[in-house]
Amino acid sequence: MPESNAYATLGLNKGASDKDVKNAYVSLVKKWDPEKHTDRFMVIQKAYDRLRDTRLRAREDVFTFNLAKGEFLFQDDERFPGEGAPDEVTISKARVAHHEDPMDEDKKQAFRRLLFQRAHYSIQHRKLGEAIRDWTEILEIEPSNIRARHNLELASASLGLSYALHGLHEESIELFEQALKLNPDNTEVIHNLALVSEKAEKWEKAAKYWGEVVSRWRARLDEDPENEYLRHCVIEAINHYGEYTDYEEARNQAQTESHPSGTPDTTRRQSPGSSPKARAQAVLSHARGNKTEKKKPSVSSKSLERFREIVKLNPEDFDTHFRLCNKLMEDQQFGEACTELRELSKKHPKNTEVLNLLGWALLNNGEKDAAFQCWNRSLAADPRNPGTREHLVRAHRIMGRSYRSKGLFTPALVHFKQLLSLTPRDPEARLEIAATYDMKGDVRSAMQEYNQVLTLDPKNKVARKAVNDLRMKR
Repeated sequence: MPESNAYATLGLNKGASDKDVKNAYVSLVKKWDPEKHTDRFMVIQKAYDRLRDTRLRAREDVFTFNLAKGEFLFQDDERFPGEGAPDEVTISKARVAHHEDPMDEDKKQAFRRLLFQRAHYSIQHRKLGEAIRDWTEILEIEPSNIRARHNLELASASLGLSYALHGLHEESIELFEQALKLNPDNTEVIHNLALVSEKAEKWEKAAKYWGEVVSRWRARLDEDPENEYLRHCVIEAINHYGEYTDYEEARNQAQTESHPSGTPDTTRRQSPGSSPKARAQAVLSHARGNKTEKKKPSVSSKSLERFREIVKLNPEDFDTHFRLCNKLMEDQQFGEACTELRELSKKHPKNTEVLNLLGWALLNNGEKDAAFQCWNRSLAADPRNPGTREHLVRAHRIMGRSYRSKGLFTPALVHFKQLLSLTPRDPEARLEIAATYDMKGDVRSAMQEYNQVLTLDPKNKVARKAVNDLRMKR
């Protein structure tokens, strides 16, 4: 949420016109000279910037309470006529008379009029709670009274807002929900309920009301698709509401999976043997970054729906589009990830983050050559980027091991030698090549590579044992 309310800073209410915003800014700048009150001026300037920009103002409004709109309705005889306070004895007698003879229309109307007058008096003296009490009683004796329903809704929403702004969140929720019962179509009250439920840390209730807000704003946007302000409101609300759906999704997944990180590996690690295969397995275990287990795909994600919708609403939103791509990769939907990342890379052809992620999407989608071409493009775009080099190192190691495990030693060596060209001083790269020659049966080449490993790392136990084993075979 925004750190502070820009409207409060400028002395305005939510919904102020652009002209009002500018006038308030000019007035405050005159009052707080920028040279004498630099810190104060910066706060004013920041608030003004947030309200004059459509996107930033939308974000401000999404996290700002709505004022209760409308005026209280009274007929002439329902306004309190006197200077003093209402006569409580007269009201009590009218209540008794009505209860004794509820079918008498004159007694009911007399009692209703007195309650309206007392409510009018309470409103004049800013006693909303007492007015709410009277309008509630009127509706008990006359449920169809339109003015009482309207006034009770307005008073409940107004007092609910006051409580919310003063930190009385539980009381605020009760009043907002009372107003909502009277008018279920009041989107502003639903929005207020989403905000105050969040402040009260009632997360399920907050999720319920945020979901309703998003649904209603989206419907409005469908009717007015050119409304940029509303579009940004929808995007901001969808993003924020997503925090709750992500939480719910994570909780459901935790309950669904007995082993969140996958089935644990219970295989006992054996000491390296003397066969080429055993020595290769020793290399695999010893080499850094060796992770053979596959991550389980997450449960069906509402996050994907949210990201797709935001990208559809705002195709230029790079951050959300990239988050969509990451989520697709996380859920192992590699084909769709390739499509989205290709589209993103067309818009940002030199963005190495996009290119590197696209490389992994392509590799996991079986497009091996295209993956390495993508990483090479990334390296060409930023030759000093260590991240791209790390991606290439990891990918060549994975591909080399994959080919070697299938007995395809020639393509395995191609990848391991590419790995060596990227990390010429890394003994692990040499170990991979040595183990591949060893499994291929090329003892001479294997011996040369193991000796190269020992030149780089004289204490390497795996290489030393492999050399001794090969010498004993000669």
